[in-house]
This record gives sequence, C-alpha cells and structure tokens, in this order.
Amino acid sequence: MELNVGQTASAEEIIALCKDKLGSVRAPKSVDFIAALPRSPVGKVLKKDLREQYWRAEHRKI
Repeated sequence: MELNVGQTASAEEIIALCKDKLGSVRAPKSVDFIAALPRSPVGKVLKKDLREQYWRAEHRKI
C-alpha cells in the first residue's frame, strides 16, 4: 500500500484498519515502512524484491 502525497499513517493505524476490514486473525502483527516500492520499467511492483530481504537466510522460499 502506498500513501498519497501529504498523507501520513502510523503502524498502529494501519494494523487497526486491517483488523477492521480483515478480522484480527488475518491482520498483520507488524508493519514495515520503506521509502519507495521497487518497480519494473513498466511500473509494476516487484514483489520478489520485497520478499527477498525476509527470505535471504532461509532454504525454502515461497
């Protein structure tokens, strides 16, 4: 999710919104903020690049 220019949100606000929309079981337990989402030349978000930092040390990757 990307915020529009000039908007702000805290991790607690995002988690509360997810709990309201998805339920407490499916809502995230934590939120990481990054400056910008990695994008391909076409403009699509590169999810593989986002996942890489969490799966670097693991043998099995999703």
